[in-house]
Amino acid sequence: RMQHSTEFLDDVVGPMLEIPWTQHHIPYTLKVQDLFQYVDFIDDHMEAEFSLRLAAFSLMFGGYVRLLFYLGVHPRIALLVNTLTSAVDDLLHLFISTAIV
Repeated sequence: RMQHSTEFLDDVVGPMLEIPWTQHHIPYTLKVQDLFQYVDFIDDHMEAEFSLRLAAFSLMFGGYVRLLFYLGVHPRIALLVNTLTSAVDDLLHLFISTAIV
């Protein structure tokens, strides 16, 4: 379940900051184990958020490409679409060259 950011801070970061590091009667390994449980939870949360962002980007990019195809119907706007279509090969090579450098 995705949490709102304030709920996430209250549920995870708050208790993580309250790990009793200075209390010597609690074994150190137990404290480290608690810390890494919180770190694993935060990592899982970040992976889920990344997946959602990737899905949102993919949907928006697909909508943009679909819009470009729809704009190709109008004769005057089709000039822009045809220009982009003919320049795709050169733009792809530019992006690859830039990524390598």
